[in-house]
Amino acid sequence: MSYQEILCALLAYRTVAWRREPYLISRKLKQLVCLIIGLLAVTPVASTYAHSPHHVIDSLEISPSFSHDQTLFIIVQNYFLRSTDGGYEWKELVNGLDNKYIFSSVAISPFYRRDGLVYVSSDGSGIYRSRDGGGSWQAVNEGLGTGRVGILCMSPGYEDGAVVLAAGVEGGLYRALLTEVAWRPVIEEAVKVTALGFSPDPVSGIVVAGDDQGNIWVSEDGGKTWRIRYRMEELGRITAVGVSDQFSHDRTFFIGTEREGLFRTVDGGETFDVLKGGPSEESFHCAEKRRRSASGKHVMSIALAPNYGKSRTVYATTWYDAVYKSDDGGETWERLGQGLSCDRQADTYNVPVPHFRELKLSENLESDGTLFLAGFDGLFKSVSRGKGWRQLEPLPVRLIRGLGISPSTNDNYVIGITTYGGGAYKSSDRGRTWAALNLGLKTTRLSDIAYSPAYWTDNTVFSASLQRFLISKNSGSRWRYVKLEYKGWRKYPAMILKKFLGVPKRYLLSKRQRSAVWPMAIAISP
Repeated sequence: MSYQEILCALLAYRTVAWRREPYLISRKLKQLVCLIIGLLAVTPVASTYAHSPHHVIDSLEISPSFSHDQTLFIIVQNYFLRSTDGGYEWKELVNGLDNKYIFSSVAISPFYRRDGLVYVSSDGSGIYRSRDGGGSWQAVNEGLGTGRVGILCMSPGYEDGAVVLAAGVEGGLYRALLTEVAWRPVIEEAVKVTALGFSPDPVSGIVVAGDDQGNIWVSEDGGKTWRIRYRMEELGRITAVGVSDQFSHDRTFFIGTEREGLFRTVDGGETFDVLKGGPSEESFHCAEKRRRSASGKHVMSIALAPNYGKSRTVYATTWYDAVYKSDDGGETWERLGQGLSCDRQADTYNVPVPHFRELKLSENLESDGTLFLAGFDGLFKSVSRGKGWRQLEPLPVRLIRGLGISPSTNDNYVIGITTYGGGAYKSSDRGRTWAALNLGLKTTRLSDIAYSPAYWTDNTVFSASLQRFLISKNSGSRWRYVKLEYKGWRKYPAMILKKFLGVPKRYLLSKRQRSAVWPMAIAISP
């Protein structure tokens, strides 16, 4: 019998007792409250630590010449990584990136093999550009009206070069040529652009944008001037755009919406048809049954085959499900999910996050069959046009997150490191040999490590993990922790209401009280 059933039975009994023996009601209520508290005390609570062992991929971009250079870039837990072997080995990119805010989007020049140009944006520090494939970076924010940039989008190679567009998190759209360092506003700041897409056909100069009000914007001159072509009322924000490589002839592009799935136009945006089935059907394949706070028709990405004009092949992903494929322009759909995985943690956050995000295709898809999918449960790769998927590992558990050196005495010192998933280690012989320091840890994913200024007398070491500040009084041989969480009087009523009645904690606790604290750096007074 579940705890909920026990509780209901007790409540029913209490009602009968009230009718038969009113004088016992006070004692019965006390017993009921004690039992509820006891159940809460013994019920195992699933603690949500960092997403382990896989990694939440926030943004993904693939080289326009991937079949030759095997290069792709990802943003994973605010690490900015590059792979040059198709996603099997990764290098973190840091030289010149002095951003204080999280990364948000990546865009690659259509002439990447020749110019090595890459852009990366952040949610507060603006935009950075690299001319050597990510080896070094410099800020390029002249003319940018905001430091909070959410979307970057790169054009095909036009006759006068290529164009990059940047959409502000809070509104506005900015345009720059790759040969320039200055940005120019092209859509006012009152408009919040949520999706962008260039036609791969450089002759057409067509760019499509969607905003958070469901408006479809179209530019016919490479993003210089814009006008609203269509309004999708009551469908939520526009979430994805895919434009045909033969737009000059077929006038086709696809629009993904927040609430009602996928739409297609074949007249340049004058009219739209909903594409039934696939991404437009309600689906909660990866959802935790109790938390369906986002629509099952929420489209996350659209990817048209490089030769869409001939093959009519289009792929799409949704918030809860991936990947859908159509070989007839969206009329019928096939679900391709073999090898893809989900994690219910995506539904348990204070603000649920999508299980699947961006989908990218190789420019030589027809022959190499390569697709990449970014999601909450990590990065996936297919070499069979989506029929089968393999999970990649961008962040190894041995990745070093923190480094600390004890004070020196008699020319002796201790080096300590913390890792992404392997816990803590120390070396007492200048790094030649290492010993694990994981006794007493609740999780082996740690951030910083620091030594007491009086280490040689008090043997004290500090570290941190999610919601825990770690302390060791014996040089790291065993750890104890202090939980970092809200402990006010509202905590326990919120727990009871959520446990038995399903009332969200947000009705009793503020966002700050609900948030999970993870210290990333430790500094100790001398």
